[in-house]
Amino acid sequence: MIRKKKIEPTPIPTASTADIAFLLLLFFLVTTTINSDKGIRMVLPEYNPNPEESKIEIHKDYLAKVLVNAEGKVLLDDKEVAIEDIKGAIEKRVIKDHDEAIEKTMATFADARLLDQKLLRQYATAKFSKQEEEIKQEYSKNLKLVISVKVDKSTQYDVYIKVLDQLKQSNAKKISIAEPNVG
Repeated sequence: MIRKKKIEPTPIPTASTADIAFLLLLFFLVTTTINSDKGIRMVLPEYNPNPEESKIEIHKDYLAKVLVNAEGKVLLDDKEVAIEDIKGAIEKRVIKDHDEAIEKTMATFADARLLDQKLLRQYATAKFSKQEEEIKQEYSKNLKLVISVKVDKSTQYDVYIKVLDQLKQSNAKKISIAEPNVG
């Protein structure tokens, strides 16, 4: 009789397992993106120890007052509006202000009309040539509309953020955050 040879199972090599695990870990660390909360993008003024000196009078035609009470109701120039309607109402005033600023800018720069849509829609993100940058600065000086947002201390943050989002979507450039009434 022929005897079968007993075959012993070969062990699996595990010497490089740690290396492979390390390389996989490194690969996933490098390729994974981590979302971070960026917050609200706003340019805030520098601290002024004497605020009385820096007060600027704004004509009532160039001031839009947005008031939000504790219940989340919004008043736009003393008229109650739904949060969703803020964008449309402010956008009309922004476009009117934009047109006036373009007209004033054209008195200095004849090419200002060429930048008309670029200035209105892509003001913060557009790339400008040197001459366009000068026009942009002149245009910024000529913008008059200021939106003043005043919120009650006990207003919920989500309502406040929705109001700010509506203002940003309306292409408003000058948004002032007023202090709530104390007392």
